[in-house]
This record gives sequence, structure tokens and C-alpha cells, in this order.
Amino acid sequence: MPKGEIPYQGKLGDYQCRNCGRRWTSGHSHPNVGLWCSNCNSKVYPTIRPQ
Repeated sequence: MPKGEIPYQGKLGDYQCRNCGRRWTSGHSHPNVGLWCSNCNSKVYPTIRPQ
């Protein structure tokens, strides 16, 4: 593992916006790094899927 890399960095993660309920999946999820919901512009953090 490269220095400083978190074990599940860049893995598949599920997102669900708490503001509007929109759900999506990203193949490049990172812990503590949120994505913006395209419906309501809220920041959403991933739930990493188990291996």
C-alpha cells in the first residue's frame, strides 16, 4: 500500500443525501471526502461497501 493511503481509499461507496433522499454509487469513494448532491447541492459522505 502506498505511503499515506487509507485501506479503502478509491473503493466503491454508496451515497444517500439526507436532505432530499437521492441515492447514488461512486467507484472512487474516499473516507471523509464528500460529494455534492446534484439535486440539492448538499454535501454527502460515503458508506463504504464491505469487501
